[in-house]
Amino acid sequence: MRMDSCLSGQKADEMPETPVLAVFTADWHTNSIVGLNPPQYQREHGSAWTPGKVGRAKWRAWLEFWEMMAEKKAKHGATCCAFVAGDVGDKNLKTAVELISTYDPDIIRAMQDVGEPMIAVADKVFVYRGTATHSGGNGELEELYARSIGAEPDERRGYVSWFAGRHELGGVVFEVTHRPPTRGTLPYTEDPAVARAALIVATRYMKQRQARCVPDVCVWAHVHYKGEGHGLGVHGFFLPPWQTTTAYGYGLGVGDLPVEIGGLWFLCQDGRYGWDWETWTPEKLETWRPTT
Repeated sequence: MRMDSCLSGQKADEMPETPVLAVFTADWHTNSIVGLNPPQYQREHGSAWTPGKVGRAKWRAWLEFWEMMAEKKAKHGATCCAFVAGDVGDKNLKTAVELISTYDPDIIRAMQDVGEPMIAVADKVFVYRGTATHSGGNGELEELYARSIGAEPDERRGYVSWFAGRHELGGVVFEVTHRPPTRGTLPYTEDPAVARAALIVATRYMKQRQARCVPDVCVWAHVHYKGEGHGLGVHGFFLPPWQTTTAYGYGLGVGDLPVEIGGLWFLCQDGRYGWDWETWTPEKLETWRPTT
């Protein structure tokens, strides 16, 4: 477990608070043929769609991920808070060519099926809104999904899903949004982009004379790669996706390297935290060679 500060050292006569296991996943893109889908996607009129080899590998990784989180929760006697940081479902408004269904009830049902292993472990679930292209105007798929599972609401704004939010977990302050304020588009600019994003957040607080409110950790999704960096005391993270390469991705020139999928967890207690990634590569890198 990667440690940003030691979780030991409290005085013997102090009773430590219950640790919090904060688990972050994003970009499921359920309903995309290359997204995270249940082993059998049930559609209207009783028809079903079954994922291929890579889709089945992603589902096995998803189950393994939540089994690991359940073990970690039990080992530390922790409360588990699960965050789904946007683009949970997908009804791509630009093209339907990679969609399984264009019917919202089908998509919500599939999102519910995907979320079951998470809900079985988490004590609280927070659903964040993604991009309008994928989840509809104002993140309607995420809002409908959040309502359907009884997720923790954003009471300040009057919704069940969240555009942006601050959460204090085990004395550690997290700020979460789907889109980061910047990104890196090249392999050697990915981690520096996380550091820039953290610096941007810290500077915004300071410019408004809110330096004491700067979050400890910022978590973003959307960019479909994992990354980590620091800026002015803010520890920033970009989340890996659960969607593998789309036609749009190939159009950006990403090449043939398989996508790394997975999630991020933090164990928080008394204002300190440990963290780590859990990742998988569901596709193998293969090279074509002539057989004769």
